[in-house]
Amino acid sequence: MYISSRRCCRGSSGSPASTRPPCTRCSWTTLGDSCRAFRRHTPKPTPRKLMPSDEPIRAPRSGPEPWQELGTALVVDEPGVRAWIETVPPGQDRPLHTHRHPWVTVVLNGASGESLDEHGDVIRKVALETGQVLYHDAADLPLRHRVRNLSDQTLVMVAIERRAVADERKETAA
Repeated sequence: MYISSRRCCRGSSGSPASTRPPCTRCSWTTLGDSCRAFRRHTPKPTPRKLMPSDEPIRAPRSGPEPWQELGTALVVDEPGVRAWIETVPPGQDRPLHTHRHPWVTVVLNGASGESLDEHGDVIRKVALETGQVLYHDAADLPLRHRVRNLSDQTLVMVAIERRAVADERKETAA
C-alpha cells in the first residue's frame, strides 16, 4: 500500500473527495499532481552506467595475505578464521596490504587515524575508540590500503578474517 506524508487521495474519512480533480491515468482523485497509485504510474529511474573513470581501483583477487604484507604473525589460524594483531605507533604508517575476505576489526587501544589507498589518497578518516568493533563486508573487497596513526597514542587492533571453508580447501590444494 502506498503511504504518503500527505493525506490520502480519498480524503481522511475514506469517502471519495469529489472536489479534487481525477488523476489523468486512473480514476482516483488526486491531492496535488499525484494520485494514490503514484508509484505504479511513475517509472523507476534506470541506474547510471559506470564510466571507466568511475570504477574504483581494485586489487587483484590473489596475492600475499594481509598479515604477510604487514610482517606480522597470525594469532589464530583455524579453518575458516584467521586473526592477527596490528600495531601502529603514533605518527607512523603501516605497510600497504590487501584484504580479500570480509573481516572484523576489534580496537584494543584507540587512536585517530586515516586509511590511505596505494596512491596516498585518503579513503577515510577515523577516530577509533578502545573496545570498538567494526565489520568490513565483501562489498568493498578487495581493498588495498594502509593505516596511518594521526594521534599521540599507539593504535592496536585485532583483525579477524572470516573465510569460507571451501576457500581454505582450494588454497591448500593449489
